[in-house]
Amino acid sequence: MKTLTNPFFVEMEKGARRAEKDLGLSLTVRTAAQETSIEQQIQLVEDMVASRVDAIVIAPGDSQRLVPALKKAALAGIPIVNIDNRLDAQTVKQAGMEPVPFLSVDNEVGAYKAGRFLV
Repeated sequence: MKTLTNPFFVEMEKGARRAEKDLGLSLTVRTAAQETSIEQQIQLVEDMVASRVDAIVIAPGDSQRLVPALKKAALAGIPIVNIDNRLDAQTVKQAGMEPVPFLSVDNEVGAYKAGRFLV
C-alpha cells in the first residue's frame, strides 16, 4: 500500500488481515512513509523481489515509475495484482510486461449512486 497514514489504506489493511486469517495466508504489509514517497515504494518492491515473496499486491504511488521494479518481480515469476491506482498500460507494454490484473472501486459509479440517493 502507499501508506497507512490514509484512513482508506488503514481499512484496506484491516480487510486484508481478515482475509489472511480466513484463508490461512501469511500477509506482509509494507508501506511508504507518505503517498508521495515513490522511491521508498520502489525500494519496498525490490526488497520483496529479493525476499522471493509468493505474490505482490500493490497500490502504486505512481502509475509509471513503479513499472521497472514490478517488471523485476514479473521476471522473477512473482504474480502481481494492481489495486487502487491503475498502472499506466502503455508503460507496462513498453516494459515488455503482460498486462497486470487491476482491482478497484468504480468511483464514477459510486458518485452516480450517491447523487441519485441524495436527489
